[in-house]
Amino acid sequence: MSITKSIMDTLYRDIQGYDLSFSARKKLQFHDKGLTYGEIVPESFYKILSQVNPQKDEVFYDLGSGTGKAVLAASLFFPFSKTVGVELLDDLYDASQQVLQRYQKEIIPRLNTSNSPEIKFFQADFLDFDFSDADVIFAHATCFHDGQLRELLHKFEKLKKGARLIIVSKEVDSHSYALTNTSEHPFSWGQATLHFYEKIV
Repeated sequence: MSITKSIMDTLYRDIQGYDLSFSARKKLQFHDKGLTYGEIVPESFYKILSQVNPQKDEVFYDLGSGTGKAVLAASLFFPFSKTVGVELLDDLYDASQQVLQRYQKEIIPRLNTSNSPEIKFFQADFLDFDFSDADVIFAHATCFHDGQLRELLHKFEKLKKGARLIIVSKEVDSHSYALTNTSEHPFSWGQATLHFYEKIV
């Protein structure tokens, strides 16, 4: 854990996510509280991901990935074959790409491994994005509005049986999913309740 924290500190040494989010949202011609920014705490995120028991070669998605912290942490903590972030705001996406380049140049050569997962970031609206290959999805949904959640649920219904959802603050109402756990964890902005689901049909 201390090694991973050190890596994350190195990767994000000059990345100010909250400032980037503020400037990116200020450029928009509309206000959408669903774009409110928040960051994971690496130590807490390890415990969060542990609850869905990631398996070798599974695929992880962060919907609304910001500067990419959850995506990079997932790739460092567990044996995913691919970790993917989908972010709408250009400044945050650009920062995630900057961090990824830093990771590939500074960190991978030091890890002494030939099995580094594929890490990708996309600038897109996750409601229009194909994440149907996901095994584990993380969504920091605290400020998502009802319309976003309804559209997301339609996409969640198309995921494979056994797919797991980690939803911050909100709940999923679907006969296709079983609630497997509810627990509280710290984030950069304070404590939040997380709901864990598994697709059963």
